[in-house]
Amino acid sequence: MKIRFLTDGSPQSLAALGTLVKSFPYFRETPSLMLLSVHPPVPYKAAVVATGVVARSNVPVLLLK
Repeated sequence: MKIRFLTDGSPQSLAALGTLVKSFPYFRETPSLMLLSVHPPVPYKAAVVATGVVARSNVPVLLLK
């Protein structure tokens, strides 16, 4: 079995990867695992500065100039 695991490097995706790897003994044959990085993590404030778009209008964003 081939498994493609997409990750953004967040703690949640790394926890999911750990859970997946721990489940390997339950497979009849050990699966092959391909890790794909979706994108590097981007700090929220830097993303707002780069795009000029706030994801949620009710979230206060402090931009330092």
